[in-house]
Amino acid sequence: MNKSVALIGFMGSGKATVGPLLSTLLGIPFVDLDEAVVERAEMSVSEVFEAEGESGWRRREREALVELAADTPLILGCGGGVVLDPENRRTLRERYATVYLAASTDTLVERLADTAGRPLLDVPEPKKQIERLSAQRLPVYEAAADITIVTDGRTPPEIAGEIADLL
Repeated sequence: MNKSVALIGFMGSGKATVGPLLSTLLGIPFVDLDEAVVERAEMSVSEVFEAEGESGWRRREREALVELAADTPLILGCGGGVVLDPENRRTLRERYATVYLAASTDTLVERLADTAGRPLLDVPEPKKQIERLSAQRLPVYEAAADITIVTDGRTPPEIAGEIADLL
C-alpha cells in the first residue's frame, strides 16, 4: 500500500482499537494522532486543553496531521474533532484514504461511560454532550470519508477485515 489510511469518527467509535488490527492486516504502522500530539506537546490531552484551550489542541493536531502525512504510509487513528478544521479535511482528502467508523449514539454512550481523559465530556451530562457533538459532526464525517463502516454490534477484527478488503 502506498497511501496512508486515516480512521475518523466520534470518540469511542473504535479508531484506537481497529487501527492496530488494520495495521497488522496491511503490514504498515499504526499511529494514534492524539498520542502523537501528546508526545510532541509533552503534556496530556487535559493539560493541553487547560493550558491552550481547544484551539491550541486543534492547532497542534493540524500540525501533527501534516507531519505524519509526509512520512511513509501508515494507519492513523484521528481524534474525533480532526474533521472540524477545513485544512485538516483538505489534508485528509489529498494524502489519506479516509475511513469513517460510524456508531450510533447509544453505542457511543455505552463505550464512553468512563469519560476520564476526555475534556469535551467533562460536563455534568456527558450523554447530552455526546448526542449534541455527534449530531453536529455527522455530516462532516460523512463528507470527509472515502469509506463509511458502521461499527454497531460488530467486533474490531470484523471491522478491520472489512476495511482491509475495501482498500
